[in-house]
Amino acid sequence: MTKYSHPKCYAKKTKNCSTKISGEHIISDNILELFEHKKKVKIAGLPWNEHQKFNLLSRKALFANILCTDHNNALSPYDTEAGKLFRCIKEFDSDFNNIMPKSEYLKLNGHYIEKWMLKVVCGLIASRQISLNGIKTNPIMKDIYIDLLFNNANWPKHWGLYFKIPYDNQIHKFDCVGIVPLTGNNEVKAAKFLFNNFKFNLVLGNPDQPDFGGIHRINKIHMTDGNITKTITFEWANPKFNNWVTLKRTRTTRELPADWDEWMKK
Repeated sequence: MTKYSHPKCYAKKTKNCSTKISGEHIISDNILELFEHKKKVKIAGLPWNEHQKFNLLSRKALFANILCTDHNNALSPYDTEAGKLFRCIKEFDSDFNNIMPKSEYLKLNGHYIEKWMLKVVCGLIASRQISLNGIKTNPIMKDIYIDLLFNNANWPKHWGLYFKIPYDNQIHKFDCVGIVPLTGNNEVKAAKFLFNNFKFNLVLGNPDQPDFGGIHRINKIHMTDGNITKTITFEWANPKFNNWVTLKRTRTTRELPADWDEWMKK
């Protein structure tokens, strides 16, 4: 314990800060680099964006000084695990298009993915980058978030990672990463995460609709095409989290989803 609280570090309540502040990417840099074109990435939905318009920015511009170096470094394993999940979905889908696709398997730490999502939410809160319909909001940073990230606190019942099957039972996979915080009473109640349009939710409370999130702490996602199966496994300390889904791949298309807003094509 350093017994020091850096005034600019959102984890200062731990009283275990280093003396130096660091630049924290709100979305992990190892994910942003997948969308980089001519040293720019296309960003929308932040308070300083014109509503429903994109900005082109360098990856270096997409960070905020909100964590000390020690707390920033402590979160790096979660960035690595989230990058594995993102790349896995992309690479599994790509391999299905090969002449001789192969069955594959990837094992991930579910708790790390869950904490990465919470890390992103905390980053958005601390840097004041949450907006609703283009209007900036400032939800509070709750102490439980810091305890979950840095003090190994137990997650409250019903909180955590969920995997959501769309109502039409179809996932139109395309390259994107999206985070949509859902706020109420000046706090973040949940956040929607899109990994190549695979929908995950982070629930930070007891939802009004029990089926809102989807499958709580899903154990396996099987992707099949004929006799080829590719599996993503999320490991959890509690073996009761053993639910799984099988997704059957139907086709490859360059068509955009029917509900893809016109401004997203720009």
